[in-house]
Amino acid sequence: MSAWLKSSTSWCRNALLVHLVLFLLGLRSGFADLSFRFTSQRCADQPTQDGCCPLEALVNVARSADGIAPRMLIGIGAQKSATSFMAYLLKRHPGFLEPSRKELSYFNDDTRSRFALEDYLPHWDASQASHKDPVYYEFTPDYMPHAFVPCRMRAVIPNAKFLVILRSPVDRFYSHVNMERHFCKNAKLSEEFGVSKKDVCEGTTSALRPLDELMEAHVDALARIGCTFDYGNNTKSWIDCQSAYDGFKLDRFGKGLYGAQLAWWMELFPPDRFLILETNEVTEDPEGVLDRVARFALGAAEAESIDPPIINTCRRNTFQYDPENNLHSTLERLSKRYAQPNMDLQQFLSELYTMDSDLVSPGIGAELSKHIDWSEVPKRSLKSYLMDWGPIYYVMNFFQCSIVWKRYRRYSMAGAILLSGVAFFLWRSVLKRTRYGVRNVRKKLKGSKNLQE
Repeated sequence: MSAWLKSSTSWCRNALLVHLVLFLLGLRSGFADLSFRFTSQRCADQPTQDGCCPLEALVNVARSADGIAPRMLIGIGAQKSATSFMAYLLKRHPGFLEPSRKELSYFNDDTRSRFALEDYLPHWDASQASHKDPVYYEFTPDYMPHAFVPCRMRAVIPNAKFLVILRSPVDRFYSHVNMERHFCKNAKLSEEFGVSKKDVCEGTTSALRPLDELMEAHVDALARIGCTFDYGNNTKSWIDCQSAYDGFKLDRFGKGLYGAQLAWWMELFPPDRFLILETNEVTEDPEGVLDRVARFALGAAEAESIDPPIINTCRRNTFQYDPENNLHSTLERLSKRYAQPNMDLQQFLSELYTMDSDLVSPGIGAELSKHIDWSEVPKRSLKSYLMDWGPIYYVMNFFQCSIVWKRYRRYSMAGAILLSGVAFFLWRSVLKRTRYGVRNVRKKLKGSKNLQE
């Protein structure tokens, strides 16, 4: 028995030594088991080498020297993960400088003729800063799935830090499609969010298609190029997939493959530049999250020297969900599709960060694995029907999200209905007067014509 224990101890010691050697060589065995490729920042020093940034990603990119750009915090994703709420929190903090709009969509604009720091910085007005050395921030959720973006950022803002918020990819997919369906119903709402109604309402990937057909269309498109990341061993990276499929960066299913996306970003930027949060943490503890983000971007000492802002916990850009046939089975199939990528993401993060790291939320694993039970979708409320009409949407957002009305949020629904009723009766009275006026003119014209005869 003692001989067996002695040999087992020796084997364990040797295995640990081998693991340590592989770790020091950057060949840690865990990375080889992932469904996406990661080789620990091999593209950081030479981003144009084979398998890294293609030349088309760096066309018309003006490279900036280190230290020229101001301190920057770039929110890169994921879409439909409380990013608008997070942008509102940053806007309230004196240590951050607000951009001209939440989503600048600068680095993912493939039609842009030039990417340069002098063209990027005018989106902020430094004279509006309340802090002597603020952190410039923006939050464009479409940055993370666009494989060319980190290549361009590496050249233009090489010292930037990044904020990532992750949500269950199943819920994110359904929320994304549901948002686009609301855009289809409301042209003004679509314009307000900068989305083309034609793009989301027409074509083979229209958001109005049944959810199961839409899911299968996206999954099939990725499966044809081997980029569903639910099988294989370390064979492809995110940039390989975008180069093989033009619509890859717009794929609704692909936007939930967080592991492959983050692995590609970390080929170009070190892991300590990323703060990775989960959606529930942002919505349930906004004050704590804002303090954590401030410490990450500003530094602990500087963040403590700034008085915390008053925060309104109202959520932004929320849309009611519509009942749909076979919804539960469709989302269950989505869960199976995302199961392997989610496990790979958790393994990937555990390899890069320690368990007590402040850079990764401890609830990431639970957030990725759970999804809302949509087996019984509740019937639509009166509020959801009213929100489909553009004016009501903005009135409701004012009542729910204004600091002035925060104390009286329980009356927001009644206030919105009251204002809507007043607007309706005013419109009706104007229409009635106009209608009667036209009738009287017609009668007078007809009477004068009869007198002439």
